[in-house]
Amino acid sequence: MKPEQAWQAALGQLQMEMPKATFDTWVRDTNFVSFEDGVFVIGAVNEYARQWLEGRLSSTATRLLTGLMNQTVETRFIVLKPDLNDEEGTHEDQRVSQIAEEEKDLKIQLVHASLRDEFVHPNRVTVIPGYFQRWLPYLGPTLAWIVVAFRQAMFMATHQEARGEVDFAVSLNSVARWAGIYRTTLWRHLDDRPLGWFLKRIHRDRNVFRFVVTMPLTPGDAEALSVWLVSAGAYEDPIQALEKALASESGFSLPIPPPPPTHAQLNMDPYPQTIQDVVLRVCRRINKKATLNKVLKMAD
Repeated sequence: MKPEQAWQAALGQLQMEMPKATFDTWVRDTNFVSFEDGVFVIGAVNEYARQWLEGRLSSTATRLLTGLMNQTVETRFIVLKPDLNDEEGTHEDQRVSQIAEEEKDLKIQLVHASLRDEFVHPNRVTVIPGYFQRWLPYLGPTLAWIVVAFRQAMFMATHQEARGEVDFAVSLNSVARWAGIYRTTLWRHLDDRPLGWFLKRIHRDRNVFRFVVTMPLTPGDAEALSVWLVSAGAYEDPIQALEKALASESGFSLPIPPPPPTHAQLNMDPYPQTIQDVVLRVCRRINKKATLNKVLKMAD
């Protein structure tokens, strides 16, 4: 089978396996470009589509093409250059080209604060943990959507999974589009104090930001947990206090619905905290390594 025919056959198989809306949006307009040294080169209409195809379709397409060609192959997606002699769609191509040129305006460094992330990989897909609802009174709708947009940017730029210290670049236009706001609005809010719980500018001249991937506790929840642990005797016996916290019926639980944030909580300097951070702070200095390891395991 010729390579171009193999790609058309793969498209037919993908059309049957994928939801129609997904196929029509991302796959239908792809084009076979070349096949050399066992590598299929497939053209996408723009950079956004190329990133989606690379992250979501690469392994499936490679598997199908390997079977059709009866040999081991690889799949690479590129952005097709617009045909300048084709007037139809020229304005759209120019807009896509302009967006591509504006990429890499913001440089992001990801921070993971939980060992749990290394095992369950919560960032393989673009999801917002249910706990994020408790942040809405602190952030408001605009800042909340900016956080969602940066998680989307992380997903697109790191091919579904971001582990450890991963740096990537994304355009201001892309983040603004995913947040549903104007570019100027996004730029105006990037240094807002409440957004600092998730996004912090660390190099102003170079537009370098640090994005907190692990969902931090809200100030109200961190305070509630701290007060509960103190009342449970965490100063004197951290293990016993944590055992009480983990009890199925009488243990610690977050108040539902969450109480509204206080004026002080809304205006405090952002300092992202996890449950582990609160536990270690309340338990103070733990001298024995075995005790520390057990405390960390129970906190996780």
